[in-house]
Amino acid sequence: MKKVSFLLVCFALFLLWSCKKDKDQPVSFPKYWIVNSVTPKGIYRLFYDNKEITDQAAINKFLSDSSTHLKGQYLNRKVYMETHRAIGDTIFTMPKADSMVLNKWVKYNVSLHNHTYTFKGKEVIVINPNDDVAKSLSFLKYKNITNGCVPNKICTGHESFISTGDDKVMQLPVIAVTLKYSEGVLSQAGINAFDETFPPKMPKGDTLLIREYVYELKAK
Repeated sequence: MKKVSFLLVCFALFLLWSCKKDKDQPVSFPKYWIVNSVTPKGIYRLFYDNKEITDQAAINKFLSDSSTHLKGQYLNRKVYMETHRAIGDTIFTMPKADSMVLNKWVKYNVSLHNHTYTFKGKEVIVINPNDDVAKSLSFLKYKNITNGCVPNKICTGHESFISTGDDKVMQLPVIAVTLKYSEGVLSQAGINAFDETFPPKMPKGDTLLIREYVYELKAK
């Protein structure tokens, strides 16, 4: 009986030592993240004149329009909204614990706390709050961080967004949009999410089509 108890104690000590060893192992950098999957989050959503249009026929008609221009050709909106899913070799590099680089040129400061990653772009961007497109893009959930503004002219700032995950898996929010506004049509896709408080504030006459996705990244 004593021999069995002694063996159990030894086994427990071995487990504790193994866990401590794993915990103490430092994370090596650079660390690479690759896009493992892209999953649609819900359906296509269409907004017009401060309200959401749920009529599928109206949504399909807007999707079938071929006025979206991409890489030298005109695509219907549905094809464009799906094009960004061909992610190929999209790679995020983490050169150190507080920094992330997308495909070698888009750089972010990053922090992880309680399974939430917070990203802030390192590059200074120009923001024109009076531009019609800038006003319309206020439907994005994660707003740019503004440093300061020149009165009646422009502001400068940094891109920002958050994602969830841990040191092995990360989920990035991605939104694809087509906006038809007074000056024309704007189509784009990027890391961000939809601001559900936006529809009542839509400019009169604007039409907005969105679809959200989740990009799952895995550390390699």
